[in-house]
Amino acid sequence: MRTPGAKEISPQVRVAVALILAVSSSNDKVQRGCIKAAAERFKISRRRVSAIWSNRDNFEALIAPRKPRARGRTQLSPAEIAGKIHEAPMSARQTLRCLASATGIPKTTLMRHLAAGVFRRATTRVKPKLTDVHKARRLAFALAHVERAFAVARPRYDAKRKTYFDGKIGIWSIVEYVRAKRNSANRAEGTTEVKNVNMTRKVYVKMLKEKYFQRFANFGQVQQDNVGPHVAEDNADILVAGIEHGWSIEMTCQPPRSPDMNVLDLGLFNAIQSGQYRYPTHNLQGLIAVVEDAFQSLPRTTIDKCFVTLQRVLQCVISCGGGNNYALPRVRKLFLNARSNATPSSLHIPKKIFIKRFRLLEAK
Repeated sequence: MRTPGAKEISPQVRVAVALILAVSSSNDKVQRGCIKAAAERFKISRRRVSAIWSNRDNFEALIAPRKPRARGRTQLSPAEIAGKIHEAPMSARQTLRCLASATGIPKTTLMRHLAAGVFRRATTRVKPKLTDVHKARRLAFALAHVERAFAVARPRYDAKRKTYFDGKIGIWSIVEYVRAKRNSANRAEGTTEVKNVNMTRKVYVKMLKEKYFQRFANFGQVQQDNVGPHVAEDNADILVAGIEHGWSIEMTCQPPRSPDMNVLDLGLFNAIQSGQYRYPTHNLQGLIAVVEDAFQSLPRTTIDKCFVTLQRVLQCVISCGGGNNYALPRVRKLFLNARSNATPSSLHIPKKIFIKRFRLLEAK
């Protein structure tokens, strides 16, 4: 007897069905009701009994195991997925979309195995140690953005020009072009070469005057982080240049030990870098061209989402009293963009938390 519910009919059952029908047949014709009786006896369908009787003369077909049918896409094991990821070049591992394209594995499958720990996301987030003074300055910086129209370089609609400002002020390479002094295996004498320039405060001030201020002198405030080459808020060279040319510019710095308050580090650099890694280069000129192309092709929606992330960071800083011991919650920017065709212009903070932290700042 065949086991009920089994998907495959064993060769023994097929041979037994063929013999029973052969005994009850006459001139190669099965008597009426025999196929039904055999189907009920062996718990198989009448169609399969008829198929076995049709192959009664092909003994090899009766005893051969049935070939399994392909059912859906072949599932990859975690080891196989890890191997495919390891074989992918480093330039294709910057985003899940690029990795899915390089390995042929669907993005959703990669996300499931990422959650399962088959591979991990390599990220670094610096959380410097903060003193009470640092926390107070961070809290004051975050509270200063509440109920104020801080949208410097954020993409927005320009009603005068009737178009969107994409938020891209500019990108400039810090290099110099010099002529080769002698022949070599790579270039002839007199060939123009691109050389790196060490970023110093003198170079920084020069680039501000020549590249930025002459084009965007009416933007008001220029925010910068606190790295060494950047100028102080009351730098004499900037103040004198502003008086001479009639510029209206104010230099401001983000709070010290606060890399999480820099919109460039919150996603903009990563977005440009993921585009740059798609086109590997082997010389400085090619690198400059690829980075500039990645910057120009960056959609304004990506820059807009980085500013929304900055607002979420400021919310968290206010909620934890100026500290950095917070876990950044999801904003669901893609969902909000799909619902209203635009990311929110500002995120709200509860009034009770704002009053509480404002009083804490006054006490400090």
